[in-house]
Amino acid sequence: MRFNYLILLIICLLSCSEPSVIGLEVQPDSEKITIRSNSSNLIDFDNESEESLINNTSLNLLGELEDTYFLKNKASFITQILLAESNLILEEDLTVDSVILLYNYSDFYGDLDDISSINVRKIEQDIYSDTIYYSNDFSYNDFSQLPNVAEDYYVSFDSLNPIVRIKINNDIGQQILDLGNTILSSNNDFLDYFKGFFVSAQAENTILYLNPFATNSKFSIYYHDNLDSTNTLSFQLDGNAARINVFEKEINNDILNDKENIYIESMSGYKCKISFSNLDTLQKMLAGKVINQAVMSFEIDNSLMTNDIIPHSQLHLARLDSEGNIVDLTDYMIEGSSFFGGRLENEMYNFNVTRYLHELLFDNAYTNHLYLLDKSANSNANRSIINKEVELNIIYSDL
Repeated sequence: MRFNYLILLIICLLSCSEPSVIGLEVQPDSEKITIRSNSSNLIDFDNESEESLINNTSLNLLGELEDTYFLKNKASFITQILLAESNLILEEDLTVDSVILLYNYSDFYGDLDDISSINVRKIEQDIYSDTIYYSNDFSYNDFSQLPNVAEDYYVSFDSLNPIVRIKINNDIGQQILDLGNTILSSNNDFLDYFKGFFVSAQAENTILYLNPFATNSKFSIYYHDNLDSTNTLSFQLDGNAARINVFEKEINNDILNDKENIYIESMSGYKCKISFSNLDTLQKMLAGKVINQAVMSFEIDNSLMTNDIIPHSQLHLARLDSEGNIVDLTDYMIEGSSFFGGRLENEMYNFNVTRYLHELLFDNAYTNHLYLLDKSANSNANRSIINKEVELNIIYSDL
């Protein structure tokens, strides 16, 4: 039955006098075939929710996003603080003057004025730097009942010194100083007593990209002794300190059911599954021909992109293998990212998929599913709305 349908489809393709009606334009002069998803039954797409992302320890994302299309998405993080040096020798009867959690931010999404509060909570559970975590291993509700120890915050607008300074309740610093020299002699001992912090924020449409490796990023306790001599005890936020980004979104079923547009959102938002069907038709069309180049193109839908939605500067195209894993295309692995493409240029994302198309058509081990996604979705807050007209251009030559 399927074979008869394909034969009928091929006959229709060859006999149709208006190729654009079915989405196939054969142009012998330029030896080019163009296939469009909105007018053919060869390409289809489905928006899917990205449930989890592998953790990225190089940046801590903080803030909230909300708009008409993607609804709300929240970025929080968990972090340990580590002693900057071992075998500390502190005097007795120390008094805390102030406690500061400080970060440099390397960039931000949205408007810095839209941050309304920053909360810090002391956690009571162990986390480990040598464990692989995912963005949904923890949730905001896991920590929301713990007391907020942040008293105030300041976000610098200075591009030369972009910092976020959070004033922590002095009791936290006093608890640490009172642990004594034995416990403060090593991070292993210290982490048994002080697990770390959960940091969250309320914002209208802003995400901060906090850099734990930056020079100014640290946790500091300012104190004095009984002779009023002042000193500082600083802790590291980088290196072996465990850091876990936590992303939580409000699922929009309209996106999942939308057949008019493709939605890509970072921070465990959305990705898109691209499916090829009726591959026999393509094989017939390309029989006796050499595929010189195949380019798959996606266009930003500017009619839906508002000022609150900043598109990705780069997207990625990967494939679904026979075991259900999302893996890189051969084009990307062999040719490299510059040749493979995916950068946003002139409102378009273009991908060279020549090797993939050949493998798809002639290797039965290949599935017919691709994924359009953000390869760096765990380190940015960008969102893209893409036109439903996905285009595949095939340049060929006769054997």
